[in-house]
Amino acid sequence: MKINVTDIKKITNAIDNAEGNAQARTLRPGRILDAVEQAEDRLNCIGIPKKYWEGCTITMKPGKVPNSYRSIAHGTFAEVKRFASGWFLVSVSRGIAGSCSFGASETDKLSLSADARDAIPDYEL
Repeated sequence: MKINVTDIKKITNAIDNAEGNAQARTLRPGRILDAVEQAEDRLNCIGIPKKYWEGCTITMKPGKVPNSYRSIAHGTFAEVKRFASGWFLVSVSRGIAGSCSFGASETDKLSLSADARDAIPDYEL
């Protein structure tokens, strides 16, 4: 799968296919756009030139339930990757959301490509 993040209709269809009838810990298409915007802000803040963004990925995970939850909780996971022509949704699936002491909110993790890591400017203090 490779869907441009600006194509909301295709993204919505991909999410609907992955989620089926799920009602909890679902993914809304707007969250994908928010995650891309935040990732671009972070990359700009770090000072990485745009030409080195290719290969960077955003991993989106659903919220975790408290350990006291008596059942297995499922949630929607997604991965967005930067290509030369822009950001694309490359996977969306349902999986086990997991648990922790008091529960946790959904998370988005930006992973830098090797080229992006090498392009981080050196700052002298």
